[in-house]
Amino acid sequence: MDEKPRLEVLTTPSSYDGVRLQVENVIVQNRDLFNFKMTEVPHMEVAVESLRKGNADLLAMSINQWKKLNHDGLQISAFLARREPTWVLVADDKPEYLPYGGAVVCEKELIKRQLLRMRSDLEIFTLAEFASNRTEDIDVSVLQTDEALELLESLRDSGELDGYVISRGMFSQIKTRVRRHTLGMQREKPSQEFERSMFISPPLEGFSVLVSRRGFPSAVISNINDNAAEICYEIENSIYESLGDELKHISGIFVEQKKLSTILKQYVKLIDDSYALKIGENYLIPSGKKTRDSRTKWNPS
Repeated sequence: MDEKPRLEVLTTPSSYDGVRLQVENVIVQNRDLFNFKMTEVPHMEVAVESLRKGNADLLAMSINQWKKLNHDGLQISAFLARREPTWVLVADDKPEYLPYGGAVVCEKELIKRQLLRMRSDLEIFTLAEFASNRTEDIDVSVLQTDEALELLESLRDSGELDGYVISRGMFSQIKTRVRRHTLGMQREKPSQEFERSMFISPPLEGFSVLVSRRGFPSAVISNINDNAAEICYEIENSIYESLGDELKHISGIFVEQKKLSTILKQYVKLIDDSYALKIGENYLIPSGKKTRDSRTKWNPS
């Protein structure tokens, strides 16, 4: 019986991007193929230096962290499956049903614009802007991410805020049970009643990579590498880097690889909900229409 390859993977404490949890899941799923050892180091700078010195084989990070690094002597050896890139609204109700003129905190200018396109009546602030309007003085610039999340939830719970928009990675760190509503890319008829407006995610969200020293035999971990994620990143990053700096923070980009059957199923859905398309022995039958909701949906008229 062949001995399993031994791999030491470095991670850092949660950066609220979902990378650490994903790497833990990948290690569990592939423990029959590799003898993994996962080691946590306190800071990314320390982890990179440890990797350069040969104290570990791989270092897990988000693609945005990779883009900020000095790449000398390093390479990406594997892309993990792309995590859901969409952001979420934490609120008691969907964005369609928020109170007229509701107050929402959102740090991303791109998502703020998309929210206002959907609901022009909403009052949308950054956390710093919202805090500056309160009688109680709060310096949000000194808050850690977990402290900012606690503040946002306390403001929402007290009724001062109707909701706030955060990444899925940040949402996973909220300790209390709260409702979330995905600001996602709808695949169905956008004009259909009660259909949510389309939200395009900020570029390069959801990509996780395993970085190694240059020369590491990446073929050893080819079973871990997600080719679709790698291809989507190359295309998405190429588009993103072609934009001017004045456009990058307000541009939504999402590249996705789909199977032919998925594309055909969505095409059928656009034509007629009652139509079924047969491909060989497989029938692609779209799900039934959404039912009406008893709540009152905000209407600009």
